[in-house]
Amino acid sequence: PYYRQYVGKKVANGLFIEGNLGLLARKDNYKLVYDNYGGYSSLTTTAINYGYGMAAGVKIKSTSNFIVTIYGGVVRLFNTNGDNVFPRAGVTMGKRF
Repeated sequence: PYYRQYVGKKVANGLFIEGNLGLLARKDNYKLVYDNYGGYSSLTTTAINYGYGMAAGVKIKSTSNFIVTIYGGVVRLFNTNGDNVFPRAGVTMGKRF
């Protein structure tokens, strides 16, 4: 889920900042070499991570109801052993009916 706060006089149009929450399940597969004969052993780990993030962007609506949204930000995950910060960016295009 996310919450956006638009800056400006137009409703749901223009510059915005947003806060978001995330929940994701992660499955990692590792291949490890253990013996002298070149044999492989595999290890699978699973984890459920949660976090929050912030983003900023712009939503542009034309007079013919075409919409383009461009945003970028950062997300911070908790309960991780590896990378816990990653970027969040996107471009969406559509038409309002």
